[in-house]
Amino acid sequence: MKPLPLLIVLALGTSAVGTPVLAGDRSASRQAAVVDDTVISGAVQRALATDPAFAGHRIYVETYRGAVQLSGWVLTPEQKARAVAVAQGIAGVRSVTNELELDTTRTASN
Repeated sequence: MKPLPLLIVLALGTSAVGTPVLAGDRSASRQAAVVDDTVISGAVQRALATDPAFAGHRIYVETYRGAVQLSGWVLTPEQKARAVAVAQGIAGVRSVTNELELDTTRTASN
């Protein structure tokens, strides 16, 4: 049996070694996206929690690939719009879906 030329062996070796590196890069990219989403969610939650317009309100924030979803209860349409504006002001936010509901059982003075 003739030995394979060195060039072919090197090419095969490079391919075999390159594949896990690429897979690792994709995995690292996914991990970075998850970390970024967690950071974004935390920043939005902190911004909403420190905004006087939302004192006493529980607004839930979920983020996937920079797309933020807001849910929970607020008292006024202005608060719904304000929550979106606050979220859009956070670095890394690509879009905001507003699933906030108006709480008709309470008033702003309650």
